[in-house]
Amino acid sequence: MTSLEFQRHGPYERPAANLAPNRNGWVGTLLSLFLITSIIVPAAPVNKLIFIMLFARVLFDLLLRARLSKIAAPALIVPGIFMYGFFRGMAGEVRLDFSIQFLLAVFILSLIHLVERYDIDMDRIAAKAGVWFCIFSIMFWVMKINPEIPFSTTLVPLFEDYSLSAAAERDYLEEPTLVLRLGNVPFLFIPWCLTAMEFTTTWKLRHLLWLLVLGTIITISGSRALVVLSLLFLIVALMRRTSIPARVLLGIAVGFSVFALIGIIVQSTALLSMDEVSNAGKIGHFLSFVDYLTPFNSIFGSGLASFYYSMGNGLITPVTEITPLDMVRYFGFPLTLLLFTVIAMPTTRLSAYGGDNRMHVFAFALFLLMSTTNPVLFNSVGMLVTLWYWARIRRALPGARQR
Repeated sequence: MTSLEFQRHGPYERPAANLAPNRNGWVGTLLSLFLITSIIVPAAPVNKLIFIMLFARVLFDLLLRARLSKIAAPALIVPGIFMYGFFRGMAGEVRLDFSIQFLLAVFILSLIHLVERYDIDMDRIAAKAGVWFCIFSIMFWVMKINPEIPFSTTLVPLFEDYSLSAAAERDYLEEPTLVLRLGNVPFLFIPWCLTAMEFTTTWKLRHLLWLLVLGTIITISGSRALVVLSLLFLIVALMRRTSIPARVLLGIAVGFSVFALIGIIVQSTALLSMDEVSNAGKIGHFLSFVDYLTPFNSIFGSGLASFYYSMGNGLITPVTEITPLDMVRYFGFPLTLLLFTVIAMPTTRLSAYGGDNRMHVFAFALFLLMSTTNPVLFNSVGMLVTLWYWARIRRALPGARQR
């Protein structure tokens, strides 16, 4: 399988005529390539070159064609906040390379202009990207487990260098478990959610099989938050599409499962222990954050990628796992609140978040939840997920092109 063609039904229906390639031409193709290369080979220069081409097109439309008023306000506000943080940091001690990476990543949101102008189907692009990600993940697994395969000694280092791939042991329960993953595996949460919506709408076997493939790769990745939130989304999607008696039975089954799982975790692991390494680190980050705050920096921040001492890792560091706290350190409370509000609500029209978009909103809310303790939001993958979400929500605005 080289692509996943979603045929929309019910509330997710999209007329086939709207998938014609001449609707968006080379812009749609470039955007698709940019997303795919960004999640599969984020450290390779190819995605940067593609982004330069796309961003040049945005500038051409907005400046040379005098379409500045056409750009979505959120696509100006978010980079504007990060530019403030970048220049604010010049007055203090920051890690400049991290600061530049943060700043460049949020400019991905400017591509919403191209998505809206050329009526690009981001659901379809995200689904295709998920297929290619799975293919490359399986290739990495096979070569990592069977190093005698031809060219594996050459390709595995390339995966590790350009795809940020990793193979390690992680404690799930009593015994260490081998985990294999490409670096940007959190992106698979979006194809998972799209496929779950398809399955609970059409009840087709192919969607169930694809869920099994995605679920396997997500599980083997070793990301506990990703596994839990993926299951939660699927449960909610199933409950929305089943009868009331089935919902009751499913709710009872889930309740017993959660109760049993918590018992296993408490008895067999240190996952919920305050002394567990990851938990202790997060607590240390928080306590150090509280000590770091002053009336001035709580309002104005200290600048993008600014340093502070964290007891969580015993280091002077510019970034931690707790994204919201980092944003407050960078920008202060007022701009951080504005930042997350704009990201979560790219339009003030509340009706855009209801109807067919409810499950998309729920999916993005779970992704934001995952990003609170995992640094997956303010990088290229997180911004691409945000771009996907914005594209879906802004389709509901008056005057938006209807697919």
